[in-house]
Amino acid sequence: MRPVGPEVLGGVLAAMCSVTLGAGPVLAQTAATAPSMVDTSSPPAARPSSDPYAPPGSAAPATAAHHVLPWTIDVHGSYFGSWAPVSGFGAVPAAGADFTTLSGVVTPAASSWFFGGGAAWLNHYAQPVSSTLQLTPLDSTLTTAAVRRRRGPGFGVRLTHAINRRLHLELVLDRSETQLVQAPAVFDALQKTNLDFITVWQRLLRDLPQSSVTSQLGSTDRYGQRTLATAAIDYVISFGSVTPYVAVGGGAAVNTGSVEATLTGDVQFTVSTFAEDQTDTVDIVFGERRWEPVAVIGAGLVGQLTRRIGWRVDLRDYLVASGWRTAVTATPAVSGSGVTDLVNSTGSAIQFNPASTPASTLSLPLTNVTTFTGTGWHRQLSASFGLFLRF
Repeated sequence: MRPVGPEVLGGVLAAMCSVTLGAGPVLAQTAATAPSMVDTSSPPAARPSSDPYAPPGSAAPATAAHHVLPWTIDVHGSYFGSWAPVSGFGAVPAAGADFTTLSGVVTPAASSWFFGGGAAWLNHYAQPVSSTLQLTPLDSTLTTAAVRRRRGPGFGVRLTHAINRRLHLELVLDRSETQLVQAPAVFDALQKTNLDFITVWQRLLRDLPQSSVTSQLGSTDRYGQRTLATAAIDYVISFGSVTPYVAVGGGAAVNTGSVEATLTGDVQFTVSTFAEDQTDTVDIVFGERRWEPVAVIGAGLVGQLTRRIGWRVDLRDYLVASGWRTAVTATPAVSGSGVTDLVNSTGSAIQFNPASTPASTLSLPLTNVTTFTGTGWHRQLSASFGLFLRF
């Protein structure tokens, strides 16, 4: 082996220093661009959904947000309560003009012996016979609220639209099977007057030959229903798995149904050669106006089952304008062979005449005359549950 000279060793050292100096920038650049530490121990938190109607806890997808579904339609079952009104005004029809009978006695023209001036004159005529011989007139029954609506089930549909996150507009159509029925004391009053008619006239005619008195009471219940059409604004109180709201609005109630009663009294007798037959027919209709304005307040809860399907519980207080109405039709009729004027011991008279002149005491017909009109408002509460579809 040949010895290495100083010149060769110097060249090797120079080359090594050159390599070392060139590698320094590369190492420095590599260290500067090294990746930082990342914690992958737990997944990133889900972003909340942008759909306010999505089920609670659901997350929005990483791509575009859901489109909010502003419309809902629901079908619901209900139960309705009802309170009958107690306020109103009424009056029986006035008696007709007085006239003079064939005996020269002044008597009023009347429409019926069952109520009003006719009942008053009959009681006046019977007073000399017996102080207790009196017919109970139908005046109080005809001039007060005589019907009410029963509680009952119902069903309906509701369409809502979200105006914004808090306010919703709703349109509701409800049908309630709340039947129109007589107030408890009405039938008893009608029956008592019907029986009094027989008692009074039989006593007045007992001394006349071939006398006959009858009276019949008939009734028809056309129960009907009530349909409520309303619009309201719902205010959403808070948001969560169950959403409470309050509502206020108005609309109309469409009513059907009536209670009808008919009293038919018949008086027959013979005086000398004259035979008289008088019929006193009274038709009474207890009912409501066809439609009435309505105000409504309510509250409820809404819950989501899926993004499109949910449930609703709702309570409503309907304030319905009182449209109670009683109307009477009276049809007096006399048939016979001549004019008979019955005069009592005090000079009071009742005249029977099949012709128009001179008049009979019972001779003034009435057609659908209103005797009672309700005033104010009555309440009808409802509770409902239903399912809705969002679209």
